[in-house]
Amino acid sequence: MINIMKKTFYTIAIIVIAIIFNGCQPYMYTPTHNVEVYNNNDGKYMTSFYYRDYSYGNDTWSRDQLYNDLNPLESYNIYLDEGMYDFKFVLEDDYYSYTMYEYDVELHSDITLSVCYDCLNKMAKDKVVKVAKNKVVTKND
Repeated sequence: MINIMKKTFYTIAIIVIAIIFNGCQPYMYTPTHNVEVYNNNDGKYMTSFYYRDYSYGNDTWSRDQLYNDLNPLESYNIYLDEGMYDFKFVLEDDYYSYTMYEYDVELHSDITLSVCYDCLNKMAKDKVVKVAKNKVVTKND
């Protein structure tokens, strides 16, 4: 009888210890899908990149994901959860700023977003917000 009680006590003690240690381990979730943003332009650099996810009912844009300008033919990677996203890109050259959008992108695996203003057809270019930069020209007398 005492032998059975010892076995029961040890079994319960092992289970309790296992629950305590497994419950105390830190859990850190990291997004699993790589989103590569590729600046596929020859003469335009990317100054800003934003995303928004509708799975949580949030329709505001993220903070700017670029810490430095993304030069032509360079890429930048971020990791996001699976879901439906909108993306916003701001390109610039010497004369204009171009704001482009990519809506309803389903993210179920790693993807590459190739951002190319010059590759767009006329109808798609009409959807781009193109703003002229004000150049101040001074004349020395």
